Amino acid sequence: MVASLGAAAAGLFCVRVASAQPTAEVTERPPVDRPAADRTSSTRDAPLSFAVAARTDVPLFVGAQSYVEHGPTRLRLTGAIGMLPGAYARLVNGTLENAGAYDERLGRALGDTLTSGFAWNAHVGLRPFARTGLLLEAGYGTASLVANGDARALVSRETGVAVPAESGVDTSFAFRSTLHLVDARVGWEWLLADHVTIAASVGVSRAVGASTSIEQRYLARAPELAENAIAQGLGRLDDAFTRYGWVPSAGVAAGYRF
Repeated sequence: MVASLGAAAAGLFCVRVASAQPTAEVTERPPVDRPAADRTSSTRDAPLSFAVAARTDVPLFVGAQSYVEHGPTRLRLTGAIGMLPGAYARLVNGTLENAGAYDERLGRALGDTLTSGFAWNAHVGLRPFARTGLLLEAGYGTASLVANGDARALVSRETGVAVPAESGVDTSFAFRSTLHLVDARVGWEWLLADHVTIAASVGVSRAVGASTSIEQRYLARAPELAENAIAQGLGRLDDAFTRYGWVPSAGVAAGYRF
């Protein structure tokens, strides 16, 4: 009996030793490759990420932007710089005219002379959900409306009075109106192949200020009628922009995230 008990104890000891050691199956298991979706998510979860992109917000901006995002909080700072194309400027002009900022005659006159301008903006954004591309942003920027034309033609259209041409007199004019804009937008960003980004958004901008400068390229003999009419007509823009300056926008962007 003593021999039997000894054999049983020895067997129990061997079983316990064997169970405490890792099996060959566990130690030799090959690594499992993560799905592509998980790799993409890890790019989003980086402590700090940086991206550059080409972007347009119709009708306010065409250019380039860059942003830096803090991974743990998903807070984002974005800066952009570019231009306001003439076609976009005419859309802004049409929006203001339809809102009642000024009458059709002045709107048509401005639309005929608007050219491209300069624009920049900065935004603070948040991705509220870690695994989705929803993006909420608010920001500030400026956009410049630039127009060049012939004062005689504008005055004749506005007043119905023909301004005589004088030999050697330059009656061209130029003006720049800089809009100070605050805006909010909501969008969605897709992260493709770990680094390529595509984004779309909709928003609204509000003009909270405007400053207009007029350059009248006249010699001393230029008709006072032209100078006075141009100054009075364009002097109304600052008030019109701030009073009626609600502009909806739609944006798209394509970029690379480091």
